Amino acid sequence: MGADAPEAAPTPASAEGQRGNGAAQSLAVRPLVGGVRRAAASWRVALVPLAVYAASRAVTLIVVLAGLEVRGRAGLMGALLRRDGRWYLQVAATGYPPLDPASASDQLGNLAGNGAFFPLYPLLIRVTGLTGLSPGASALTVSAVFGAAATVLLWLLVRHLAGERAADRSVVLFCFFPGAFVLSMAYAEPLMLFWSIACLYALVTRRWWTAGMAGALASATRPNGVILVVSCLWAAGVAIRCGREWRSVVAPLLAPVGFLSHLTYLWLVTGEPLAWMTIQRQGWHEFVDFGRATFVRTARYLGLIETPSFSARGLLPTLGLAFVIVAAVLLLRWRPPAVLTWYAAGIIGLAVIAHTLGPRPRFVLTAFPLVVAAAVSVRGVAFQVLAAASGALLCATTLIYVVAGTAIP
Repeated sequence: MGADAPEAAPTPASAEGQRGNGAAQSLAVRPLVGGVRRAAASWRVALVPLAVYAASRAVTLIVVLAGLEVRGRAGLMGALLRRDGRWYLQVAATGYPPLDPASASDQLGNLAGNGAFFPLYPLLIRVTGLTGLSPGASALTVSAVFGAAATVLLWLLVRHLAGERAADRSVVLFCFFPGAFVLSMAYAEPLMLFWSIACLYALVTRRWWTAGMAGALASATRPNGVILVVSCLWAAGVAIRCGREWRSVVAPLLAPVGFLSHLTYLWLVTGEPLAWMTIQRQGWHEFVDFGRATFVRTARYLGLIETPSFSARGLLPTLGLAFVIVAAVLLLRWRPPAVLTWYAAGIIGLAVIAHTLGPRPRFVLTAFPLVVAAAVSVRGVAFQVLAAASGALLCATTLIYVVAGTAIP
């Protein structure tokens, strides 16, 4: 009598209810597990490009510090904020001073520094400064964040086109490319690269609104970002011809908005429709000469037209031009989506026909499909040699900039 009564055996109905509750709990847990797995996969995707990017920035920083030691100077921030960085900081601090249209021609010189620089990067510097960072720290933070984001986005784009191994090689060559030290400076290239890669990726995957908005932001960052309009026009033309996809026209309509907005603003404050072109010519001695200066500089450096003039300023554009020629062949052999080819051709074309620019490493870097074409085509030991040579040149260009005090190569 004192013993506990035996537990009643479950009835079929109660057993079925327990199984139903277990299934319901399993269904409730599955979305959470799936979300965790997707998040983990996303982090794994970002791990390789971010690790490569961090390593390349560490190398660049070490070389900058070594260059400062050679010069016998301190001031890391000063080295990272030089040249165009100072102009961007000035725009972030003061904006674009309004001018009196009646005397605009006399005042264009005062606007030349600020007006030549497009507004998106200074705007982000100012917004980042709301966190309490100094203007210089804000500028470098924006560059670092967008440089990292551009590297991850590049990896995703190349994986979509050529697979993971090609994507790994591409981010290595991209981050250690000779012009990639600009990613550590207060320059707008990291921002433009991010929006350019985003635009082209969206075109490849037929996301027209995303492509148009990314193109607009790229063209609001640097003037050569407007070349994305060509890629957008090509993609929209193909989409309309092959599938009557008329909504694709939104991409080429939106892409030039950033570029045109800045030119329109300068027109309004100066009264001169071509104010930006005038600023470029009068303030920066920049104009289109259809490649004459690029040819003369290269021919003079190689001794084709006069006694060779060996210098870092001549060597880097010459090497850049050699890389462009080889990489263009590799790009045509690889045959990626045409929007990438049009973009690379346009970026290099604008650099070559400009009087003072030419194929400097930092401009070649912005034509990133050329870098990707080299990474996709070269494999094994040959790629290791290429990556090592590129890393050595990255160190050299960084050192030249810090020690010689010349403009960004």
